[in-house]
Amino acid sequence: METVLKSIRDTWQKSSKEQQEDVYDSDYIDAFSDCVRKFNETTALPDTNQVIDLLVEAVCATSPHYSYVPGNLESALNLWLSRRAPKTVVDYFVRKRVTFDCDLEKYLEERELVKKNS
Repeated sequence: METVLKSIRDTWQKSSKEQQEDVYDSDYIDAFSDCVRKFNETTALPDTNQVIDLLVEAVCATSPHYSYVPGNLESALNLWLSRRAPKTVVDYFVRKRVTFDCDLEKYLEERELVKKNS
């Protein structure tokens, strides 16, 4: 996770000063990084051994499965439903479940209003 957050910060530092000052200031980058961290904490498996075990099984099996899904029954059901439901329905439920207080578009709009009113 630290690598992803470092990549966000590095990419921002490589952007132009105009972008850093006018659009994506450090507060925005901090909010975005916090969003990414929260999303990862919610969606990542707490036990990575499940992933390793499935990788080993996929490599060593004489008749491997077409795909492997680590997790519990809920994650398998979610995957099954997401493959069959319309994408708009899936997107709606994913946003409801994993979206946090990270409305970055709203942040940018508010920032524009402050600039216009100054």
